[in-house]
Amino acid sequence: MCQFRSTVYDTRASLEDLIQDLMVTNPIRVFLTKEEEQLLLQDATEEAKRLWAGKEADASLMAITTFVVRASKPEL
Repeated sequence: MCQFRSTVYDTRASLEDLIQDLMVTNPIRVFLTKEEEQLLLQDATEEAKRLWAGKEADASLMAITTFVVRASKPEL
């Protein structure tokens, strides 16, 4: 069995939503100390502001598509 799901990032979301999305989708976050996580938050905030500032000029900066695939093999 295979399930597939695709979504496109909502460009009407707020800057805070974008910062949060950058944080929760970063795979290294689980390995960071609280201090390092604060540094990552600063980096995510800077990147989100850069993307947010350019979203009207170049909408492709905000064109984020997410794909989720879940596959399993049935027992015989």
